[in-house]
Amino acid sequence: MYNLRMNLKLLLTKIEYLFLRPILGKEVLGESCDIYGSHMLYKKNLLHRLIFKWFYKRVSVDESIKEIKESIEWGVPIYVSTGIGQVEYNSLNHIFINEGLPLAWYTNGISSRFWMPCKLARASKLARLKERMNHGGNLPHPVSSGYIEKLVDSGKAILVRLKSTKLYNDLYWDAPDEDIILKLISLVKKGGSNLYIVPLQFIWDSGSRRYKRPILDLLFGETEEPCLTKRAILFLKRYRERAIVHFCKPLRLKDFIDTHQGLDGEEAAMLLKDTILRQISEEKKSIIGPAFKPRKRIMEEVLSSSAIEEAIHTTANETKKDPEDLRILARKYVDEMAADIKYVYIEYGHKLLSWIFNSMYDGIWYNEDMLSKIKQLLPRYPVVFIPNHRSHIDYLALSNILYTNGLSVPHVAAGINLSFWPLGAIFRRCGAFFIRRKFPKNEIYKKVFESYLRTLIKEGYSIEFFIEGGRTRTGRLREPKLGMLGAIVRAMLDNVNRDLYIVPTSITYDKVVEEDAYLKEIKGEEKKKEGLLDLIKLRRYLARRYGKIYVNFGEPLSLRTFMEKCVSGEVKAPSNEETEEMRPEEGITKCMARAIMSELGSGCFVTSYALTATALLMHDKKGIIESECKYNARLLIDYLNYAGARLSHPLIEDPEGSIEDALAKFASSGDIAVYTNFTPPYYLINDDKRWRIDFQKGTILHLLLPIGALSHLLIRSTEKGRAFVEEKELEEGVEGFRTIFAAEFAAIEDILSQRNIQLAVDFLKRQGVVSVDGTRIFVSQAVSIKALKRYSLTLEHLLESYTTCLQTIELLGDEECSEKELVQWIQETGGHLLNLGIIDRLESISKPTYENGIRLCTRLGILTESTDEKGTKKYTISNKKLLDQLKQKLEIL
Repeated sequence: MYNLRMNLKLLLTKIEYLFLRPILGKEVLGESCDIYGSHMLYKKNLLHRLIFKWFYKRVSVDESIKEIKESIEWGVPIYVSTGIGQVEYNSLNHIFINEGLPLAWYTNGISSRFWMPCKLARASKLARLKERMNHGGNLPHPVSSGYIEKLVDSGKAILVRLKSTKLYNDLYWDAPDEDIILKLISLVKKGGSNLYIVPLQFIWDSGSRRYKRPILDLLFGETEEPCLTKRAILFLKRYRERAIVHFCKPLRLKDFIDTHQGLDGEEAAMLLKDTILRQISEEKKSIIGPAFKPRKRIMEEVLSSSAIEEAIHTTANETKKDPEDLRILARKYVDEMAADIKYVYIEYGHKLLSWIFNSMYDGIWYNEDMLSKIKQLLPRYPVVFIPNHRSHIDYLALSNILYTNGLSVPHVAAGINLSFWPLGAIFRRCGAFFIRRKFPKNEIYKKVFESYLRTLIKEGYSIEFFIEGGRTRTGRLREPKLGMLGAIVRAMLDNVNRDLYIVPTSITYDKVVEEDAYLKEIKGEEKKKEGLLDLIKLRRYLARRYGKIYVNFGEPLSLRTFMEKCVSGEVKAPSNEETEEMRPEEGITKCMARAIMSELGSGCFVTSYALTATALLMHDKKGIIESECKYNARLLIDYLNYAGARLSHPLIEDPEGSIEDALAKFASSGDIAVYTNFTPPYYLINDDKRWRIDFQKGTILHLLLPIGALSHLLIRSTEKGRAFVEEKELEEGVEGFRTIFAAEFAAIEDILSQRNIQLAVDFLKRQGVVSVDGTRIFVSQAVSIKALKRYSLTLEHLLESYTTCLQTIELLGDEECSEKELVQWIQETGGHLLNLGIIDRLESISKPTYENGIRLCTRLGILTESTDEKGTKKYTISNKKLLDQLKQKLEIL
């Protein structure tokens, strides 16, 4: 019966061949040799152009294409993917042509005959019929017939479609002589082919997968791997510009075989398939993120925390309130806090942000190599991005970079002040979760916050928060706020997830958008609450240009590894901390905060604006001669290069031109006046804009602190009639700077480390400014004092600020004073001292710096802080002796 059926099939094939041959014409060579009709085409027919031409614009390829282009010279690529249909196959065909990648000459289970030009389709059909006649009416199997072997031996690529599960696709279901992967392994073992595997995936939806599949997914297939019917139904509705082609890291087949020499062919083939499927799955997760749970489900998980229930009972007992009312309050807190990510908002937000950034900035630079490392971590671990905070643009730029590179956007911790309508609702749907800045006595809110954070970590979501708490008003890094970092550390100590990676992210601007608002706050005005009016005013910012943004991703830090180092004593807390009285999580949190702040400081870029602003302020007169300003800039470049600082690209490529450009921008914005008609030409910083120039200087001041402190100490020594400073005196002086500036510079011990001070000594020695003889550092000549003075002036305004602060606190006597009143008093004192010529620098009258001075005195035990019933901070002097000691230390400096 079987033979009869086969003979009948062969007879029908011969009849079809004899009937169609006169119609189809003669056979032709070339692409028509593909009897399976599955090879990719350089030219397609009219039907293909009508169907697919508009579709290609909606498919993009991410940055992974670069590595694939670089690997072309390895040999013959074997593309491997899952869930490839006609839509994906033709899109890949189009992308391969555009990107210059080798086309696939065979794809299992896919036919391209529908899209062939007429002549090629006729020839292919004829060759196919002829081959069937020669093999009893059936086409020979491409593997067992040797067709695949001939293709790869001739250097032609193929595309292998794997099923998305190991069970469906392994050798229990495929005969060994018909398995493509097994055949490729055997070819490499014979030494005849140099093949490498290129796993790739066609991702329909870059948004996170839903935790619960909607009914449409159950009927028509998953969103990220839809069936043909679902593609037709949902494409126009949901997939506009959301399809991404992603290439995984290529794998040399010979390297894989050498690594697993103990396996036979079938075992190696099964392991290779499993490896490819796992790689595709993990990299897809890095793009679309972990399974996305609905907001209500997240809220229920948060509220199910036993810690919240315990806080409710404790609060109920203390306040005599009904526990049920407190549960309602806890639910209200979660609702106020929780994000509600909707990728439709993110997509349209991305388009809007791209337009805004193009309108306002000259581009965004970021280090792609480190972003690739982060991409490899995201499928396996939650990643916490911790940027410095200079502008509201920070979180917009970071999320936009991640989305542009095909990574899932993080959950961003935002202040409750940003939840105003309508931006609050939009931010929430783009990943923001809103938290109150302070909740010291609200135990229920604290537990709700920690439970929400733990839920995000447990689910593997990426998170972003600003360790400084708020935006800096001085350009310098603010002291770290340890609340959220401490909550993350406690979660990891409780093994909420196996590990978590922290990525310090330095963000630097040529100019910040909010500089005018900062200028008012530095002068003493209260910060204005954000609202709808700010959104309306956005239009005026779009008319200006703010230069370039630099986003520098730091090396990811494994929190689990870091905690182990802290426990073993390999990593130690800052020396000024009483570590013996700390709980374990406190010590780890402070160590981690120091490491993060140090990384944020070293990762910042020196822009031409910051460098030029510093050069303008390295002068003790009102005006500065043009040549002297440029000389100062060259001195700074020399030192910063020697210290290994990161200079912005314009400063590297054209330092003179970029400084000229920065001076021109300062002049056009009214920050400086330029007097070119006078000889010599000079610049004059406008008094009411000195703080704005100082903000730019503040962004790099921590990099100049070692040489500034060293120069200051050397000058003080020469003023005493000595041309040298002893090594011990230098150490004591540096320790004095560490004490005075402990609240002014984050990670002060790392900034003024012995290594950095020695590096500054070596630089001055190299410049001929100092010489070293044993334990003494000598100032070489009188001209050298002038050079030291330039570096010393970078710190003069801060020393004046702290002098003013301590003098005012001394006048406090036994009185109690609120923080607001004390800051205003210090500002008034600063104005008087400036008028009397006791201090010289207008920028030293700075509200944020005075607040840091008050915080320093509180930390040292000079001031006692208390809070009244309204939550107002009050200060009184608690130790006048310590105040006198600090004043003496400052006078010595």
